[in-house]
Amino acid sequence: MKSTSQSSSSSNGRNGHRSGTEASSGNQETKRSRAASEGRTSSGDRDQADLDKVRDLLFGSQAKQHEQQIEAQSSRLAQLEASFAQSLAALEDQFSKQLRASEASLRDEMQSELQSILTRIDEQGTNKVERADLRSMLSDLASRLGD
Repeated sequence: MKSTSQSSSSSNGRNGHRSGTEASSGNQETKRSRAASEGRTSSGDRDQADLDKVRDLLFGSQAKQHEQQIEAQSSRLAQLEASFAQSLAALEDQFSKQLRASEASLRDEMQSELQSILTRIDEQGTNKVERADLRSMLSDLASRLGD
């Protein structure tokens, strides 16, 4: 078969065309090679399935135990991650509340101290120019603290 296809391909090879017979024989060869490779694939699948069965027989119980342990650990890790995320969110919320409360308390204390200082200045009766300067500086400080 090769000699006839070689001679016909050499004679038609010059023209760059294949005859209908050559094209159909080429298609048949392609079909055969596909069928052979599919046969190898299915036999490879069977070999893999057989190998999996042998592994299951030899190591099946150990493998199942390991898989169960891994699944249990994965589940536990997911639970810990969720718990950690909830705890972190609660701590952030608590910290924010405490910070706002501390800021408000500090602001109130500063305002109170400022008023106390202003009252003492007024009571002392010191030089009016100094009192006015001190009052202005303390008022500026109070406005800065308020912002």
